[in-house]
Amino acid sequence: WRFGIRGSQGPPSEVVVVGIDASTFSYLDAHHPGEAHFPFARRLDARVISNLAHAGARVIAYDEQFTEPTDPTDDNALIRAVRAAGNVVLATTAVAPGGRTGIFGGGQGLAFSRATPADGQFPVDPDGRIRRMRAQILDLVTLPVAVAERARGRPVRFPGGRSASAYIDFRGPSGTVREVSYWRVLEGQFPAGTFRGKIVVVGATQPILHDIHSMSTGVLMTGSEVQANAIDTVLRGFPLRPAPGWLNVALVILLGLGAPLLALRFDALRAAGLALGGLALLALASQLAFDGGTIVGFVYPALAVLLSASAVLVLQGMRVAFERQRVYELFSRFVPDSVVKQVVADAGGARLGGVVRDTTVMFTDLRGFTSFSSQHEPQLVIDVINSYLGEMSEAILSAGGTLVDRKSVG
Repeated sequence: WRFGIRGSQGPPSEVVVVGIDASTFSYLDAHHPGEAHFPFARRLDARVISNLAHAGARVIAYDEQFTEPTDPTDDNALIRAVRAAGNVVLATTAVAPGGRTGIFGGGQGLAFSRATPADGQFPVDPDGRIRRMRAQILDLVTLPVAVAERARGRPVRFPGGRSASAYIDFRGPSGTVREVSYWRVLEGQFPAGTFRGKIVVVGATQPILHDIHSMSTGVLMTGSEVQANAIDTVLRGFPLRPAPGWLNVALVILLGLGAPLLALRFDALRAAGLALGGLALLALASQLAFDGGTIVGFVYPALAVLLSASAVLVLQGMRVAFERQRVYELFSRFVPDSVVKQVVADAGGARLGGVVRDTTVMFTDLRGFTSFSSQHEPQLVIDVINSYLGEMSEAILSAGGTLVDRKSVG
């Protein structure tokens, strides 16, 4: 997302890709019958290297593996072309402990070619995406670092040391790096100056060759373009760096405590809203920091905000529910259910306040009840009272009234 929001930075100025693409297979099938199969005959690769060297390429990085022998004539033609160019870096994924490889058979063949062997692999994150590069794998320097060192003529200072990894600062989505078709270089059909002083990455860009990967930019990208972006990242001094660990921890703590602290002053809904507003500010700040080359943690602070805001809302809801129940139980002893429910609803279940209303207060009594009760049996007196209270209570309560014993207000 951050790469997508930042947008394309334009193609790197120092790196060009020579792609083995669909047009290359079409051209070979039409003009070199029998040659349109991959891997190509090594005499073709030898001609490509020679043409790039004559065109003034500063470094030629070949993202193919030359560890198995083929036709001896073709193999020797490739080795001689690499030696004559004097600036070739060859990738491999077959590396033995100590950085030993089988490129050109290893040993004397590799030494004679004067090529720089390099590991062409990238670490893959648990979600299957490539975000980083390493300085070396099994004591063999990786292709981006080897190319940059050959281009600059000095060792690369890798952030965190040779055992660490670093973020690849992708220039943009797939297709951002300038690409020239393999067949055009093979036949020398490219404008003069195309490769002069450039670092050239030669490799597959045709999807059917299966050298395609999921990237942190959210899109698929060919291995050659991944290498080109990684080389450009090294040449620019690793512009994308993670923020200090303490800053990410502080953000988690600060944003996690935001909603509970705000809830001490504001109601839960407003506190949660303010906390989410803080999260929006973090998103903006983290993107601005990313555009400036610093990766500030966002996922864990965001989770802290969401969890704390949710907890505040849940606790507030529980408190309101308990308060409503308490108020209901308290007032239902004296007030009809309908009135209690209205009071609780109007008060929001929390703080009860006064309400201005027009009301009628009616005082009632039974005329002559004292003399009547003294002259009749208790059972008859109670029957009369119950009959009277039953009729009156039903009429009053059905109208939303309240019954109060005069002794309680006397």
